[in-house]
Amino acid sequence: MRRFISSIARLVTKILYGANVSDPHSGYRVITLAALKKFVITADGMHYANELNEQIKRHHMKYVEVPVHIIYSDYSMNSTSK
Repeated sequence: MRRFISSIARLVTKILYGANVSDPHSGYRVITLAALKKFVITADGMHYANELNEQIKRHHMKYVEVPVHIIYSDYSMNSTSK
């Protein structure tokens, strides 16, 4: 299910922002100070990732995706809240 949702998120990110990314909501971002000074981020939570993509597109910035390796443990795959 996670792979299906991730593929939909990648497609939506490509359509809305023109960004080809492997995981639009990984939460891991590296941003130069010069770029950060141009951004206006108002979202909280994981929605900020969409705002970053929007700001990159708005300011015609280039981006590079740095691959990360995610390992899902039994704990992280557990959908029940504790």
